[in-house]
Amino acid sequence: AKNGGRAREWMERKGLKRSDDETLLERLVEESLEEGKEIVRDYLRGKKTASSALMGLIMKKSQGRFRPQKVQEILMRKLHRLEEGKQ
Repeated sequence: AKNGGRAREWMERKGLKRSDDETLLERLVEESLEEGKEIVRDYLRGKKTASSALMGLIMKKSQGRFRPQKVQEILMRKLHRLEEGKQ
């Protein structure tokens, strides 16, 4: 626990505190989908591994402030909506 406390303090000093701001995360996902249009096209053409590249883009933009599971959940929800709209 002692080392965990130090790590948490270090992250806060560096401005790397975890965030639960879902509105901000939604916006980052939207921006990433816009910036990664080619990657999104690959995903929609059946290359499902393209979602990993989008995850990387979002995590980089957010500087790792969001839990990967939450990022994945929102990303996949938005990609599924795009798939449904394409059909």
